[in-house]
Amino acid sequence: VSKFARQDVTVILSGVGGDELFGGYKRYLDEHYRSLYRRIPGAIRSGVIAPLARALPSDRHSRVLNQMRLAKAFLLADALPFEERYRAYLQVYDADELAALLRGGVSEAFDDCIARGFAEAQTADPLRQLMDVDFATQLPDDLLLLTDKMSMAVSLECRVPLLDQRLVELAARMPGHLKVRGGELKHLMKRALA
Repeated sequence: VSKFARQDVTVILSGVGGDELFGGYKRYLDEHYRSLYRRIPGAIRSGVIAPLARALPSDRHSRVLNQMRLAKAFLLADALPFEERYRAYLQVYDADELAALLRGGVSEAFDDCIARGFAEAQTADPLRQLMDVDFATQLPDDLLLLTDKMSMAVSLECRVPLLDQRLVELAARMPGHLKVRGGELKHLMKRALA
């Protein structure tokens, strides 16, 4: 018997890619909630709501704290340009906090990567732009990298069926309003799998 005889291999399936392809992140609700929020007079938004939002925590350590972080990011990003709002949704620390925490200063590589993602997004649909940027940045540079390293660290084979080329191509042809509808994330995916 060869020392390379067949060993049992555990294979797991991951849902990585589903959020980016089918609209699963809360930041994808930006335009939906912005249309509602803009009904509040600007003086109230900037004079009352923004100061209250600054007092909210920026923490991900519980469901409630994370909701507060997202609300804070949304409210404080109201006046920012589209691309800057996206960055605000991703950040946990503001620029001053990061500068205080990092000895070498804040790397511009992160911003360059996001700017490149927006420049390469080939759609005028704001929702699709967000998904395209996430698909080009967060998916390969964060989620797939971590999935691969963690599964290999424990000798697991991991497959990502939602990133099948045909499914990715199908999702790329779908308009954003089918993926996120009326404040419901992954609308079409949920209906398809119901």
